Amino acid sequence: MKIQSLLSRGLTSFALLTGITSFPASALEITLSTNSTSPGNNVAISVTLSGAPTNLSALAFYVTNTSAWPLPAAASAPAQSHVNCFVDDFSNGVHRVTAFVLDEPPVQNGALLTLTYAVPPNALPGTYPLLIPVLPVNAPPGSNPEARTLASNQLIPAFAHAGSILVLAERPYLTSLAKLANGNFRFRFDSTIGSNYSVLATTNVALPLTNWDVLGTPSLFSPGVFEFADPAAANYRNRYYILKAN
Repeated sequence: MKIQSLLSRGLTSFALLTGITSFPASALEITLSTNSTSPGNNVAISVTLSGAPTNLSALAFYVTNTSAWPLPAAASAPAQSHVNCFVDDFSNGVHRVTAFVLDEPPVQNGALLTLTYAVPPNALPGTYPLLIPVLPVNAPPGSNPEARTLASNQLIPAFAHAGSILVLAERPYLTSLAKLANGNFRFRFDSTIGSNYSVLATTNVALPLTNWDVLGTPSLFSPGVFEFADPAAANYRNRYYILKAN
């Protein structure tokens, strides 16, 4: 079967090099997403394609998880249910993802599959990159990623964008406090993507929460990082804030 040639034999037509910023206009792009979760939970990383030629029938790539987490489960995207997808262990912390079709229609742009990682309960909060290396140690000569046509087994130029897993504390974790030049008070905190909070404030912490002022909701500053700025902070000598889960 033609898929056996993927990442298993010497190839010199196209090689992925770290740091390249210019690629052929017709190159296939493989993108891994960034998502967040807390220790002991699963996190879904989507794999999407763009720039796919009309004859793309097979692709494979190595992805490394520097923390050597267990092999992720792979699920075919509903939009491409005709594509066979699977993941296997190559070495400690290195996994090989393969997708192929045996006949028409070819692999198409858009969502391809989802990689579900199980984050260990003892994982520390932080960013865990999912890298697409040139080639992992002991891998057969070739390119990473590698894409081919089924009929002629021709190599298709391809490159990949790395993703990451953000492991966040189960509760919001304050990361920065700042008094801005305009007098506003701003704070940022880590929390899982999709979290929903309200910011409450008061000058008297003895008051019940029902009597605190509701200022609004934090905005998403970056994946897993939220921020809130109080434009009225300069009007108070002391003001106290609390996050309330909605």
